[in-house]
Amino acid sequence: VLDNCEHVVDAVAELLQRVLPVAPGVRVLATSREPLGVPGEVLHPVPPLAVPGAGEGSPAKALTYPAVALFAARAAAVRPGFAVDGSTVADVVRVCRELDGIPLAIELAAARLRSLTPAQLVAAIGDRFAALGRGSRTADPRHRTLRSVIDWSWDLLPPAERVALRRLSVFSGGGAYSGGATAHAAAEVCGADLEVLSCLVDKSLVIAATTGEEVRYRLLESVRHYAAERLAEAGEQYAVRQAHAEYFLGVAERMEPRLRTERQLEAMAVLEEIRGELDAALEFAVPAGLARTALRLVAARLWWWVIQGRRREAAHWAAAAVRTAGTCPPPGLEAEHAMCLLLSAHETAGDTAREQVVARALEVVQERGHPATLGSWAIMGGYGTAVGDVRSRAEQAVRRFGEHPDAWTRATAGLVGAIVEFELTPGGAPRAEERLRTVLGVYRGLGERWGTAVALFWLSLVMENRGRPAEALALLEESAALAAEIGGTDGLPGPSMLPVRLGQLRARTGDPSGAVPGLERARASAERGGDLLALARTWHALGEISRRTGDHQEARTRLTRALDLLRTAALPPEEHLRGPDEYSRAGGGTPVAGMRGIVVPPQLVAFVFVELALVEVAAGEPGAARAAVRGALEAIDASEDDTARAAVLEGVAHWCLSDGDPARAALALGAAATLRGVPTGDQEVAALTRRCAARLGEAEYKTRYDLGSTLRRPPITAFLPDP
Repeated sequence: VLDNCEHVVDAVAELLQRVLPVAPGVRVLATSREPLGVPGEVLHPVPPLAVPGAGEGSPAKALTYPAVALFAARAAAVRPGFAVDGSTVADVVRVCRELDGIPLAIELAAARLRSLTPAQLVAAIGDRFAALGRGSRTADPRHRTLRSVIDWSWDLLPPAERVALRRLSVFSGGGAYSGGATAHAAAEVCGADLEVLSCLVDKSLVIAATTGEEVRYRLLESVRHYAAERLAEAGEQYAVRQAHAEYFLGVAERMEPRLRTERQLEAMAVLEEIRGELDAALEFAVPAGLARTALRLVAARLWWWVIQGRRREAAHWAAAAVRTAGTCPPPGLEAEHAMCLLLSAHETAGDTAREQVVARALEVVQERGHPATLGSWAIMGGYGTAVGDVRSRAEQAVRRFGEHPDAWTRATAGLVGAIVEFELTPGGAPRAEERLRTVLGVYRGLGERWGTAVALFWLSLVMENRGRPAEALALLEESAALAAEIGGTDGLPGPSMLPVRLGQLRARTGDPSGAVPGLERARASAERGGDLLALARTWHALGEISRRTGDHQEARTRLTRALDLLRTAALPPEEHLRGPDEYSRAGGGTPVAGMRGIVVPPQLVAFVFVELALVEVAAGEPGAARAAVRGALEAIDASEDDTARAAVLEGVAHWCLSDGDPARAALALGAAATLRGVPTGDQEVAALTRRCAARLGEAEYKTRYDLGSTLRRPPITAFLPDP
């Protein structure tokens, strides 16, 4: 038995070369951090202990992993009574994952429980060399602390391998077997060739993991921390991190155009693989003042963010890039700078100043002509600009890019035009449907999933507007399947809009119980992410289901919770969020921390109030119903979304009829039909129409209905109930 041979590996190899030929019956068991390299050698690599995944949090499951079991045994030895249970499992798993399952590191960490709680140990593990700086007095000096273990290996490296190892520390870490550099990236960023990488792998300082057809080289977290210290000591940190940022910027810029082609999934997979590297590049470029690099990184990632619904991530990095660049764009990057201003408009200024910034940025984007930028701006809600400005800019995009030679660009221009026709153009639904079917064919032909999914989403809205919920549901389910392929289920075309609409349509087509699980998943996801707008949407949909199933109290609780969240999220002042005092902060539930100062769509506020009005009508509460109707009408008056106004007026008509005013109900139904632009086959509206006509008589009903249909944009005062 030859134990710990790495410091005398050449001498041991020479010894065995002399012994084995003359004594073939001899068997040698040698331990070393690198192979001996003699004939007949059989390697038995000893990997780190297995650690649980991030989501495997039950104590019983965690203890099946050797790393956690070792920690538990050593911790119990120094702290009698310690157990991995519900109160400690998350912290223990975090420690074992941070330490990559290295047995010595885990033993040293467990020993610290003499004086620390598991939570304190997690907090201390960031400075792992200090936290694990004491070991057994009886151990070999090089095994007493985590630093001494790595020092021992470092001291045995030749200069070229030390250089490569310290430079590899700039690549992002990850889980036990993720992250790392390809051979090409290591060569370009670190100047490390395959021979040097192979030597570091042989010495157990670098892990080589094969993913597909490619080998990635990564460092265990403890080695990476150590190597980063050595990189700083060598004075190379800035230069190597800059090389790293430039390398991955180049990869992202090559992938970006492919996101709009049949190679979309391939490009998305690459960008997902290097996401940690791109984040690390931005984390370096922003504080380093590298404005050009920061702006180009954000621009290269924009469409990937849009596809996956990562709006908050996009806004965060865009704002950081703007702070780095200042108000004047670097030469040649005017479009990228303007795009970042658009993405971060709600973070970089307020009120009048914000509007001026956005207006200037939109002009630049319009001039420079990147269709993906203006398309994403329009689809993502105009970033708080006035509706008229949204319509004007979108129409300019359609005119400019409608005849573009690139099919994707033409289709996206058509998509933007269809959205404007449907939401913001009186009677535009038929033209919107025609446009959507045209662009859907183009996107399908290109094999482009994002565009296909978004077109299907909007076409589903058109079908629902026609009163054909079953057809709308089928279209939406196809949209959801495509969105899942590109990771955009929770964000396409806006936060939680797809899962919420799926739940609503399932409930409206007779399957309320089948709608709830998906909505609960969307609610939990929005709650984890702190997205108040998405969370409000889910509570609104759940409230509608409660109303449809007759649980008026639960519906009222859920809907007032939605209003509470919208008030919390809104930019002050949001007049359309005033509403009746009865519903002010009455939602209850668990407080949720999230992004504030977002623009709340007035139509969403109106929809919540309409649902509340329907609940109060069904519950026999006329006063509360009247207050909710007033809130809905005041909210929708701030929106130019005609189909939303139609839906609100149909809800108002329901209340008017219950309040003994069928004449005003007929007026509202006529106005709603004109706003929709197409006949509706909605069964609830049809039933309401029959009841209203029965109360008024056919002739009087037709007179009032026809009068309402002449009101292209009826004033809310025509329907506001008395205070």
